[in-house]
Amino acid sequence: MKRHILFVDDEAKILEALKRMLRTMHNEWELHFATDGIAALEILARESMDLAYFDSVGKADRLSDWRAWCMDVSVKETVA
Repeated sequence: MKRHILFVDDEAKILEALKRMLRTMHNEWELHFATDGIAALEILARESMDLAYFDSVGKADRLSDWRAWCMDVSVKETVA
């Protein structure tokens, strides 16, 4: 069974780099990418995630809100 992982970063180049670096994991991981919180919420509304990673630099005040929300939508772990 594949692990579902969501990456959220407002820098598209970072997400593209992650896609390239992690492409060899396609047999083990189902990767999802979002450039903002709204896109992330749309993905999370459709699928549950095993892990959600988001760029939190400069956004520390929203980190606790994000974690609380993820607990409600079936994300097993968050990393910031």
